[in-house]
Amino acid sequence: MKCLEKFMEEDRQKCFAEYWAIGNHDNRGRYISSLITISKPKTHRVVEDNVKLREIVCKYEIIIQGNNQAICRECFRRTFGETTGFTERVTSKKKESFSGIIAPDGRGKFAPANKTKMEDLQSAESHILSFPSYESHYCRNRNSKRCFHELDLEFKKSKQDTCHKCDVLKMKIITLAGEDRDSAIQERDTHHKAAEESYEAKRHDKEMAQKDDRKAVLAFDLQQCLPTPYLTTSVSFYKRQLWTFNLTVTNEATCFMWNAITFQIMQKRSHFILTLAGDRTKTAALFSFVIDKNPNNREIHHKILVSGHTHMECDADHAAIEREKKRTGMKINHPNDWYQLVRSCKCKKPFKVFVMEGQHFLDFNSLTKTSGPYLMKKVDTEGNKFLWTSTHWLKYTRETAKIFFKSSLSEEESFRELSIRRRGKSTLPTSLPMIHEGPVSVSAEKKDILELLPLIDNVFHDFYKNLKVDNIRNIDPDLEELDADA
Repeated sequence: MKCLEKFMEEDRQKCFAEYWAIGNHDNRGRYISSLITISKPKTHRVVEDNVKLREIVCKYEIIIQGNNQAICRECFRRTFGETTGFTERVTSKKKESFSGIIAPDGRGKFAPANKTKMEDLQSAESHILSFPSYESHYCRNRNSKRCFHELDLEFKKSKQDTCHKCDVLKMKIITLAGEDRDSAIQERDTHHKAAEESYEAKRHDKEMAQKDDRKAVLAFDLQQCLPTPYLTTSVSFYKRQLWTFNLTVTNEATCFMWNAITFQIMQKRSHFILTLAGDRTKTAALFSFVIDKNPNNREIHHKILVSGHTHMECDADHAAIEREKKRTGMKINHPNDWYQLVRSCKCKKPFKVFVMEGQHFLDFNSLTKTSGPYLMKKVDTEGNKFLWTSTHWLKYTRETAKIFFKSSLSEEESFRELSIRRRGKSTLPTSLPMIHEGPVSVSAEKKDILELLPLIDNVFHDFYKNLKVDNIRNIDPDLEELDADA
């Protein structure tokens, strides 16, 4: 039978498509069974003893436009895209059935022999629940980790960066009694409520920004300082090194990176991205200047989370960078190595690394000096005392030299007003001065780094030897013996 000549390819494709549209395994088996006719062979060949004879004969058909047409076994399987094993199992079931109706597939219908007993599961659950419990410090309502499935639990590692206020209140609750203990419990609950409200406000803002293209929510966070070079030797732990910094902005997964030669964060916090985690007076000067100079920005809202409860999306980005460092074991001899590591640590959405240079660090503090247009006053427009530390919501608008603020992130609380206009200084400067005109000196660090040169690739030695220093003696390690004699 020449099936390829007998049946058109288009008809076979239609049969294939309709067959697989059935979907269900048992329905497919019943359909295949209906197209196979089993009968006993009419004749047998005379063969030697102990040779198995053919017990059945199978006739295969396909239905095209209501007509049953015979087809060979191989073409039958190819037409429906089924395996030899599948058709043989269907044939075997039909042969064993009294009425020709095959039994449904039994896989997955019976409990495995090695299945854990319910009593053992309940015993394990009781044992797990006997451990002291801990509620998520950052997110009590949305904990997506499910290490124990129905229990929604996980073993918690000891935290190293806990909230100071929470720790103090915890000790008070343990050591005090009576009214003092009750007062500490009430203060802790109020603190936790304020922290959760701040997280809820952040979630609400993100949802609003997703619905409105005119709005954007940005989260800023400075990663833990990255030592350069990155060495595993125990000696490096006691040496001062050249620090590399990374400030991450979550909206576009952008990392602003620089090193201590360009700008030392421990000296000043005047650059616009650094002020968000530093001095709030400089942050206010930054936002006021930006909104006055940029007509496209109608409002800027700066919301500050509760101290000690500042977990943000940036933390996940920083964790990804640390994991990539451990995974790759990449050598870090130069700040550029950190930049490249960050660029390569995300596969689906790589980080955008912006390398900061000296001209990018502007002195916003100059706006609040005597010659500047802003004056950070200590009382608001109603004469009430204004404290930066108790302010959690700052709003900047096109209304020049005014800041609207709240002491919480509640939508119900009304904004109060703070004027930062300096009398007789209404004109904003066209540009701001740079903090450093050239490379920053690293005198203290250089001495220790030069002692680590034997552990650094030779190609980078000149970079560290040429670091700028301030009036210190020659500390080239090649002259160590001479210096020792002196």
